[in-house]
Amino acid sequence: MKAIIKYLAIAASAVVLYGCQDDHNDINPAARPSASDINVDLQMLDSNKVIFSIANPECNPIWFFEDGSQSTVNGFIKQFPIAGEYSVEVKMYNNNGVCDGSIVKTLSFDQSFLDFGERKKFDGNNLWDNNVEITKYYATTSSWQDITEQLSISQNNEMFSVKAPVANEATWQTQVHLHSNLSSSAAKNYIFRATMVATSKHDNITIKLTDDTDDQNFIFANEGKYKLKANKPETFEVIAKGVDAGKLNLVFDFGGQPEKFDVYIYDIVLAEYDGEVPEDKPAPEPVFEENAEGSIVADVAKTWETATYHGDAGWVPMSDWTVTRDGNNYKIHYDNATDAQWKAQFRLVSQYLTEAGQKYDLRIKVKSNKDISQATFKLLSIDEKNVNFTGDGIRKDIDADVVTEFVVNGVSAENAMEITTRMNNDGSAPEKLDNGEDQKGGLTILFDFGGNPEKCDIEIFDIAIQKSK
Repeated sequence: MKAIIKYLAIAASAVVLYGCQDDHNDINPAARPSASDINVDLQMLDSNKVIFSIANPECNPIWFFEDGSQSTVNGFIKQFPIAGEYSVEVKMYNNNGVCDGSIVKTLSFDQSFLDFGERKKFDGNNLWDNNVEITKYYATTSSWQDITEQLSISQNNEMFSVKAPVANEATWQTQVHLHSNLSSSAAKNYIFRATMVATSKHDNITIKLTDDTDDQNFIFANEGKYKLKANKPETFEVIAKGVDAGKLNLVFDFGGQPEKFDVYIYDIVLAEYDGEVPEDKPAPEPVFEENAEGSIVADVAKTWETATYHGDAGWVPMSDWTVTRDGNNYKIHYDNATDAQWKAQFRLVSQYLTEAGQKYDLRIKVKSNKDISQATFKLLSIDEKNVNFTGDGIRKDIDADVVTEFVVNGVSAENAMEITTRMNNDGSAPEKLDNGEDQKGGLTILFDFGGNPEKCDIEIFDIAIQKSK
């Protein structure tokens, strides 16, 4: 659907363009150009720059690049700073319209040109020297393994090259560790910088600088805060208070990367910092403002079914859990304690399909008779892949006998969700829902109370979902 929309948008612009010219008032659909006639002319310049042109009289091109950029310029110049293979899709239009179909041209470059544009230079005493031991971790369905075919790393004095040809699904599944001989002190402040450029977009990159013997003793651990656009270098900078560590380990996690993901890490800086460490102010808690015109809670709630999953039992419903429904409010009783995140999941699965591009707000209240540390909340599709509004989730401590609110505002999906069946990790079908039907659904609320104590009673109530104002 996205492809159709982008073609229609370009076609509309083409009509507007020619509609302004007196010479082209009579449109003849039969005289539209043919994709088979597109004559592409690619002129290679220095530094992996290319001029994209077509040699078709009275026609203009529509270029669609792998990084999501587009152009209708005949003679468009684009640079590909990283060595590798690329493709460009091209359509053609004239005053009669856009051709059916398209053609694809491929390009390849043997050399990377990372030193383009303005690089952020560091004038101080850089302690980092790239004299490190490299280890890597790649998650498979069975264990953490060092698999060269799925994750490889090379190094020269200037740069670390990481190649992950196989896609991965989640955070921490594609880790690179740079074990240095550098020490740090809790009495000092530090500035850290690193520049990265990747072949593909990645919205959830983690960087940590930590004690090599204790990864919880870290200078910083900015989990999932970094984003990269395709072929665009980004410099990430952190100023933080030091820790007492004999040796430091710099960790990059690219888990959740797409296939054929290459990333280059360079210009790493670690230096003592004389100034004050910026105060890390927490983001203000979102507030749910009711919008009567946008309320959809009734549409969602009437199709909700409950589902529970427990990590120690192969992600299946648990017999020691009791779920009681009272209208749109729920009570959950856990007989037994769990010891870790994701081992006590509760879902509300609806048949409601979100609208592409529409933004949504949600508020949900939770109360427990016992403390639960770092409960996780997500708003997503049942397969967790089609749509995930909340990324890795919102995590909060739930204090006993205190109402805790989970609020998200203005979240949206690029595509409407398809109703799909959730499968167990081993590929088998899950147990039926309360009404005996398969676990299918659209918009889904997920709570994880993993780490809950025994004899724990939890109330989930005052659920409100609405289209944003």
